[in-house]
Amino acid sequence: MTRLLVALAALALFGCADDGWRAEWESDLALGAQANGQCGLRFTPDAGALDIADSGATRWSLATGCLVTTDEGGIPISTVEQAYDAEGNQVCGTTEENTIQGAEGIAVVVIEIGRTAKASCGTRERTLLHEIGHALAPGEPHTESGLMAERANGTDTIDESALTMICKQLACEAFNPEESE
Repeated sequence: MTRLLVALAALALFGCADDGWRAEWESDLALGAQANGQCGLRFTPDAGALDIADSGATRWSLATGCLVTTDEGGIPISTVEQAYDAEGNQVCGTTEENTIQGAEGIAVVVIEIGRTAKASCGTRERTLLHEIGHALAPGEPHTESGLMAERANGTDTIDESALTMICKQLACEAFNPEESE
């Protein structure tokens, strides 16, 4: 556990690492995730979202202490021309959870982010960070302010209200809000 905390602190301070160090850090996070059984998720972004999904997964890992990764076999992240909610309204992005028919308790989650999002959406990175938050804590309502607010509000950081919401469901091993820019 000490190695994990040191690894997380170093990554937060320096923002990058060589591949060997990163592999050791991910291995330590995986051990925590496996022991807990609920601390982490894998996402599989399409080519249009790969760069921002990697960054978003790393940021959520640092904030929660959980293993949030991008790789094959995870929750799909699709880049679409425009995202729409279940009522057909144009939105910045969506996280849909659908139960597999005939499979009790098994759900399929899909994230979509729009290429041509409205100006009020903020950046695509912010939109994806918000949608990954929904996947980490399915069914949790939006927060009143911050990253997980219903409407984009200029917050591009994983703030305390977002972590509080996420950690209600995800067995977070850390609680590290990002500093506002």
